[in-house]
Amino acid sequence: MTDPLRNKVMSSLRWSVVQSWGVKALNLLLYLILARLLNPTEFGIAGAVALVLLLQQMVAEFGFADALIQRKDIAKRDITLPFVAGVGGAIALSLIVTLFAHQIERLINVSGLAPYLIVASMFAPLATATAFQEALYKRDLDFKPLAIRQFVALIASGVVGVSCAVMGMGAWSLIAQSATYTVAGLIWLWRKPRWVPTRQYDVISFKTIGKFGASIFSARLMDFFATRAIDFVIVTLHGVAALGIYTIGSKLYLTAMELLFRAFMDVSLSALSKIAHDSARLAATYKRVVSTSSLFGTPIFFAMAALSPEITHLLFGNKWAGSELVMAPLMLIGGMQCIQFANGPYLTAVGRPHLTLWLTLLKLAAVLPAITLIHSGNVAQLVDIYVLALLIVTPFSFMLVAKVLGIRVRDIINWIAPGLLGSGAAYLSVWLARDTVGTYNINSIGQLFIFGLLYSIVYFGMVAMTARAPALETVRFMRSRT
Repeated sequence: MTDPLRNKVMSSLRWSVVQSWGVKALNLLLYLILARLLNPTEFGIAGAVALVLLLQQMVAEFGFADALIQRKDIAKRDITLPFVAGVGGAIALSLIVTLFAHQIERLINVSGLAPYLIVASMFAPLATATAFQEALYKRDLDFKPLAIRQFVALIASGVVGVSCAVMGMGAWSLIAQSATYTVAGLIWLWRKPRWVPTRQYDVISFKTIGKFGASIFSARLMDFFATRAIDFVIVTLHGVAALGIYTIGSKLYLTAMELLFRAFMDVSLSALSKIAHDSARLAATYKRVVSTSSLFGTPIFFAMAALSPEITHLLFGNKWAGSELVMAPLMLIGGMQCIQFANGPYLTAVGRPHLTLWLTLLKLAAVLPAITLIHSGNVAQLVDIYVLALLIVTPFSFMLVAKVLGIRVRDIINWIAPGLLGSGAAYLSVWLARDTVGTYNINSIGQLFIFGLLYSIVYFGMVAMTARAPALETVRFMRSRT
């Protein structure tokens, strides 16, 4: 790699991390403020709108943006038809949502949803247009404007959203925040566009891009229903306020997955392609990744599960009581997912990306029947069912990657067991201590300190007894890379 290219890649990486970590942290802070100002019903209405629009935008964009990023060579005429198809599709879908807003309202059983849907859907074509510029910036490894754009858009939308909430506008505050974010992002990227619409187009190129985009779209669509079907079931069976509770309860889980896993995986992906031909090195790096995730990622998720009553009370307030029952099981499965999600990149590295698609199908086949056919009395029970369904699929993921990489399943179990057992024991110790500590009427901050200390002592004690050498080896490895 030449020095100019290396410098560009490193600069892009730094700004990508800023975008990933900084933006997520700022977005979480904004969520905390709005959660204090709004109630579960208002959050639920906005969550239902966001769910419909997310599906709408996914269909409209159709994977074109990612296809443009992956394309080796690109000319201005190659972008024209994908852009027209994407934005045109977004406009058409916005009209459909507007025309059938009341039917959608009845379908997902959210009274009064139609006006919010109609207004919010008007901004969907703008988001699609922005996605194309964003893709071209990423293609050029120019992440700095993207990071700055997200900060500017978040700050502007945060000011609008919080101001509207203070004025008592309820769910409209979140709609206004989302609309402001979309418009600010559009203006920021299109003021210095990497491409402008032209009359030149290439039909053959469009077919190639469309074929690639279709594979991306199909995978994303299946993953959407595997991961977001629970939102539809919650709002349909348990009401919009329950969806609001779930939205808040799952927020920290989703943020933790982004901060602790996605940024790490983005950095590691490029390295895998360089050793894909060396099965021994690939297996060795897989061991390093899963053991590190187990020892350092899993305990963080399990700790947040153990401390979920104190965390949700301190961050969100009393009116969000019940969100801890959503947060805890999601954090527990997150402790497993932060290990499991390493499997996908390794399957791709050895030229088996279609196996990831089959795993997504398996997850969909497990989740959908479970959450739709098994009775749940409330949102917490539904989340428990959802998490158990995900857990059932987990062994298949490890068995598949073991076969492909030529390693034994029992070896993988040995690599991840210390972190899982230590985290499980620490979680159980906090759970058992709750009744005893609760009798002393200690406030949430005090309980957070006591339970956090107990969790840390038990976890590090377990690791010291069962996996001292692997843990020290992992720490030395991580220090050598910093």
